[in-house]
Amino acid sequence: MIYPYMILVDGPEIVDSHIIKENGAQCVEVRFERPTEDGFDIARCSLPTYIWIKQEG
Repeated sequence: MIYPYMILVDGPEIVDSHIIKENGAQCVEVRFERPTEDGFDIARCSLPTYIWIKQEG
């Protein structure tokens, strides 16, 4: 499940996931999405490890 967090003044939206349990630890995935003419630029980060999962655009 993804939850909207905030929309910044210049357009990017920040959303976060529910708590995910991986390898005995809890994490949350944070997504940054910016609308473009062809869709979205995105970046995904896992917290609390700060590992970047995906970046496009």
